Amino acid sequence: MRIAYLLTWDLSNENGVTKKVFLQTQNWQNEGHTVQIFCISIDKNLDLSTDNSVPIMFFKRPGLLNHFLSYNIFIDDIYKSMTAFNPDIIYNRLEIYKFGFNRLYHLAPVIGELNTNDLAIVRTKAMKSLKGFMRFVYSTLVFHRTFQELSGLITVTDELKNIYLKKFPLLKTCVIPNAIDIGNYELYYPKTPTNDKVKFVFIISTGWFAQGLDILLKMATLTQDIFVFNVIGVGKPSNTKVPPNVIFHGYLTRDLYEPIVINSDIGIGGLGLYRTGLHEASTLKVREYLAYGLPVIVGHSDSAFKNNKPEWILEIPNTENGAIEAIEPIKKFALKMCNTRLQNCEVSAYIDSSTYEKKRLGFFQNILSTYSSSNC
Repeated sequence: MRIAYLLTWDLSNENGVTKKVFLQTQNWQNEGHTVQIFCISIDKNLDLSTDNSVPIMFFKRPGLLNHFLSYNIFIDDIYKSMTAFNPDIIYNRLEIYKFGFNRLYHLAPVIGELNTNDLAIVRTKAMKSLKGFMRFVYSTLVFHRTFQELSGLITVTDELKNIYLKKFPLLKTCVIPNAIDIGNYELYYPKTPTNDKVKFVFIISTGWFAQGLDILLKMATLTQDIFVFNVIGVGKPSNTKVPPNVIFHGYLTRDLYEPIVINSDIGIGGLGLYRTGLHEASTLKVREYLAYGLPVIVGHSDSAFKNNKPEWILEIPNTENGAIEAIEPIKKFALKMCNTRLQNCEVSAYIDSSTYEKKRLGFFQNILSTYSSSNC
């Protein structure tokens, strides 16, 4: 198959989304498919420090001042480039609908990837600013446009699939949790047990809203005598009181944050998913913690562990006060598991990408064969 991967993202930022895009496309390429990434970004000439072998075309999105003048040219550039590539499948990491995408969607059957409930997020932010309100109005008006054009939908959780099947009952769907290439991670064995404070690591990659940084700070305030928290991805907030047992490292590339993760005892997943109206997720940072051998605390149900929750996963309530109400179970879990290092064989069945990407390609083939039959 010839697969065009369409997304809006800054691929120069080494975060979970970037890693996922490169891992997916490299997997498909390794399976013998021809793949090209069509990336809408802030710059057409991004410097990517990566060994990714999949070709990438960048398209700079128009700025606000010249948006209306240049938007048609912007869409036309993508259309011409994608037409030249001649895809069998267009794979679109979904976001709020962009006008003009319907032209692209007519080039080949489109499979959307849905990672969160975007409409619920913009609804929550609507009353916080004029920009948030305008974005909500726009999103509500164009919501159905994207899904009406799709030939198939892949979601990362059953919860998301069920939400969108209620709205679009005829849409072919498939659930594939997020995953990583566990072969890219070495296993690090535990240090000699000490009487030091338990060290947590908390990685933020896409903003604070559903990450729950404010909740983490409350946890830290209640555990200053026994826990230390390393926060990676953002700097220390200037308008928030930060307890002394929280260390902010800012944005770091993997070679710089890896030593921090290796020397941590417990990983912390998202703590604010309830703010999106969801209760289930499969975050990439949790998979990365596990690949490094760390036990994990998550503030929601995780797709990979719904039917079998190992002892090295602690799920706390997905509510505003869930982490605070669970502070005693958190202490008990952390003190019990802080010298544990998980083996690859314990976690690979839950988080390794190889099986999941074969399933994704199988869904592509199914959609393509149905599309071809209907257009005979």
